[in-house]
Amino acid sequence: MSDINNIFDDHSDADRSDDELSDLDEDQFKDIQVDSIGLPITEEVYKIQRHKRTGPTSSSSESKKKERKRVSKRSGTENDEERLVKKRTKKEKPEVVDSLDSLDPETRRLRELEERLDAAIKPQKKRKKVDEDDLEQMQDERIAQTRDKMRDAAFKDAEAIREGKPAIYKIKMLPDVREILQKHSLYDSILENNLLESVRLWLEPLPDASLPAYSIQREMFKALEELPIKTIHLRESGIGRVVLFYQKSRRPQVSIKHIAERLIADWSRPIISRKR
Repeated sequence: MSDINNIFDDHSDADRSDDELSDLDEDQFKDIQVDSIGLPITEEVYKIQRHKRTGPTSSSSESKKKERKRVSKRSGTENDEERLVKKRTKKEKPEVVDSLDSLDPETRRLRELEERLDAAIKPQKKRKKVDEDDLEQMQDERIAQTRDKMRDAAFKDAEAIREGKPAIYKIKMLPDVREILQKHSLYDSILENNLLESVRLWLEPLPDASLPAYSIQREMFKALEELPIKTIHLRESGIGRVVLFYQKSRRPQVSIKHIAERLIADWSRPIISRKR
């Protein structure tokens, strides 16, 4: 229990945490007899002499063959040229872009709206990370300012009590502090910027040993129940000491004492688990 009290009393140290043609086998045909196939092969066949055709018939045939070759070659060339021209024409054909002036008013209005939307969306994607960093920085600045103002209000109230005047500064600032403490999106910034230290100052007894107004106690303890407070935050802020005081003292109202008891139990549990 002494270790727990040290956590609640001492807040000066920071936490240490993937055709295919096969080759023919000539041997398989060596036993086949040509005569058995029925071919009219005789020796006279091999004695027939080849004779070249002479006269106009042969010349005419060769001329026709040459002409067909020239036509075929020329035709092929023309086809190649046509294909090349078509290819070039296709590449060089400019894209048809609708001019806004040639569009009817309704279509032009829609086209302009689309362009504005595109222009607005693209920069947002690029600046998304920058905007998130800016937002986090603004939140930290706001919490830091609130922390300093709460500390100043606590000191002013203490001074007013010493001078016999009513403590009114914390009460005046309470609505603004309540608004910040109720925002879940600010919880991380509240803890990182040690706003709990100012919460502790607001809950501490005044110089005349009186407790702060019940409305202040209620709002501060309500926030302490909601915030994800860890041991390091207890050490940095010293909030555990003042909550322990509210648990043991007879002066706070019963509802406040019950909240203080629950908080001490919740905050002590991880400390006890580490000691086992």
